[in-house]
Amino acid sequence: MPGSPGPILVGSVNPGWHCAVYGYAGMALTAALRAGVGRFLGGRARAPEAASQPAAM
Repeated sequence: MPGSPGPILVGSVNPGWHCAVYGYAGMALTAALRAGVGRFLGGRARAPEAASQPAAM
């Protein structure tokens, strides 16, 4: 993952409090979108357990 969200978010307070608010809003929106997409897909995005095992010879 490029960068670390913690130091970036803490550093965003320096240019102005509104930058930090945008960071908090972005984290909340990302979490909500991930939860919504996961609920929409219903776990279909994950590979079945059998497919992750090596083929028997």
